[in-house]
Amino acid sequence: MIHIQNLTHTYRNRGEEALKDINIEIGRGENVVMIGSSGSGKSTLLKAINGLIKPSSGRILIDNEDIFNYPVKEARKVRGNVGMIFQNFNLIERETVLRNALNGRLRYNSSFRTVLGMFSKEDYQVVRENLQIVGLEGYENEQVANLSGGQKQRVAIARAIVNEPLVLLLDEPLSALDYKLRKEMQIELKQFHFSLYFISDI
Repeated sequence: MIHIQNLTHTYRNRGEEALKDINIEIGRGENVVMIGSSGSGKSTLLKAINGLIKPSSGRILIDNEDIFNYPVKEARKVRGNVGMIFQNFNLIERETVLRNALNGRLRYNSSFRTVLGMFSKEDYQVVRENLQIVGLEGYENEQVANLSGGQKQRVAIARAIVNEPLVLLLDEPLSALDYKLRKEMQIELKQFHFSLYFISDI
């Protein structure tokens, strides 16, 4: 499912080599956890797999598709196979739960339509179904700023999975939560993942 070949990345503005000759193969259905000290390149690797940064050299294949070997329009579809949950949620606080989750449907809509809020009936249906899965049914019109930390993380999970990705990346997704809630969310994440594939930085 994930095949990384000779991946190297250097942050040129800092002259810092974050990744060096990384080779990884992850099969369908595997859950993988990365553990390492701060600054060891975990987040850089996740960002490369998600297409947020282009590595200096090497290849990343998702389901045998090279994610950096496509024109911009086609690359959106290929990279849409990868979902990501961030450490600090990255939600729009002034927007509703529904609108934040709808933003995860970028794979099926142009940036222009997303900015204007022009979503299809199918988009709304998929989002409402996934909000129910993460336990947020009835919160669709609630402003994100009014939610608890755990509820915000559920919105972030819903936003990631409404895109129906093949791979789900988690970049320290629970570090902003207290210990009790963190343990609860670890259990819930295992229930949410279905047939998705995780590279987790917990």
